[in-house]
Amino acid sequence: MKYSVFVTSPRGLEEVTSKEISSLLNTEVKPDSGGVHLDASLDEIYKLNISLRTAMHVLQKVCAFNASNINEIYDQVASFDWSDIIGLDKTFSIRTRVNSRQIIKNNFLTLRIKDAIVDRIHKDRGRRPFINKENPDFPLFVFIRDKKVSIYKDTSGLPLYRRDYRGKVHRASLNPSMAAGLILLSGWDKVSPLYDPMCGSGTIAIEALMYALSIPPGIYRNEYAFKKWPDFNLKNFNSMKSSAFEIMNSSKVPKIFASDNTVKNLDLVKDSLNKINLRGKVKTEIIDIRDFTPKEEKGVIITNPPHGHRMGSEDSLRGLYRIMGDTLKKNCAGFDAYIFCMNSSLAKSIGLQATKKHVLKNGKLDCRLLHFPIKEGKFI
Repeated sequence: MKYSVFVTSPRGLEEVTSKEISSLLNTEVKPDSGGVHLDASLDEIYKLNISLRTAMHVLQKVCAFNASNINEIYDQVASFDWSDIIGLDKTFSIRTRVNSRQIIKNNFLTLRIKDAIVDRIHKDRGRRPFINKENPDFPLFVFIRDKKVSIYKDTSGLPLYRRDYRGKVHRASLNPSMAAGLILLSGWDKVSPLYDPMCGSGTIAIEALMYALSIPPGIYRNEYAFKKWPDFNLKNFNSMKSSAFEIMNSSKVPKIFASDNTVKNLDLVKDSLNKINLRGKVKTEIIDIRDFTPKEEKGVIITNPPHGHRMGSEDSLRGLYRIMGDTLKKNCAGFDAYIFCMNSSLAKSIGLQATKKHVLKNGKLDCRLLHFPIKEGKFI
């Protein structure tokens, strides 16, 4: 049996996620704002959760209808037989995303949807289920676009960027799903040297390593919401994980380098690699960005420099961006540099002209992945 599925992803990565899905499943995909629509079986839903690098949640549609106001939404939700989905001993939560002139997102909207579900189950079963916002059995997503309301079960539970290889992280660490997206957008071939000269806790380097070794990002994770559901098939899930293990090639040693000017950051990188038994697969070095020089003549540089929103002031970071640009010009000819920039004014301080800009959104922050092909010659 096939189900209507919506795979959410960071904004700007929808096409990347779509290509990922097409490489995994023989199915029609439809990219949309914030994700990708497709039809998938339960086994395929398991596979998507384990294998997708850029996804955030794999959502399974419950129902869809049209409504013009909150009262109509209540009536429509209450008309659905929720007892078939949420058992009396189960908990649920509700998240809403609204893009509508008719319906405004607020706490009352979420409360009325919750009331409709609880009231219907109480009417049918004589008891009320409970809300659990932290660790629900059934996380529900409600999307409202104009008058169209779609309700989904979140099969993932915790966001899929929770890879379970990270313990402590750098306070400005990058979301692993976004990091994987940057790598895929760069077109890195898994063979060429890849450097992150301001690696922080090493998310880009570790995601590149898992990509190069064909390690599914969810292979080390134990928690998925679908495991709590009545239709969960443990045998099929274990078979899916076994198939995923078979494609891994942990014996390879790709040329991936992570450097930073802080010892504690490199310790975080090593701790994460140890957690997934990949110790030594990423070469680490303590070095300041002004002294960074690749060891090869060609390759790819992908980095996420400090951006001023959470770390340091913008003025103090302008000098860092100028130094980064100078280092690329002087020491990195022959490399394709990709700078993930969350601050457009800081990007100007790099002093290079980007040949391509990928527009992305990291949470609520507007971002750009800037491509700088570095060539021999003089820079003005």
